[in-house]
Amino acid sequence: MTTRPPWCLVTAATPTDPFQRFRGTLGMGVVICRPGDPEAKGLVERANGYLERSFLPGRRFSSPTDFNTQLIVWLEKANNRIHDTLRCRPSDRLLKTARR
Repeated sequence: MTTRPPWCLVTAATPTDPFQRFRGTLGMGVVICRPGDPEAKGLVERANGYLERSFLPGRRFSSPTDFNTQLIVWLEKANNRIHDTLRCRPSDRLLKTARR
């Protein structure tokens, strides 16, 4: 994805072909934040930081499938604990949001 200066008038972002191939290899989706939306970008960065600090340390992956398998198991645990700030389980919050 091309990084554009904040004053650029182009508002549509198009993932590059190499990024699309990488995304396909991992079987992941992509969400493109609106330009100038620091709140949305902050949410993404905090989630990435959480994964880097809590999931990745000490792990080894033999393949993208192995990564996804380990991540799914870890997410089950992480999303079913009581979150200090939310005062509920993230999985409950996700279900509630999905029903709307």
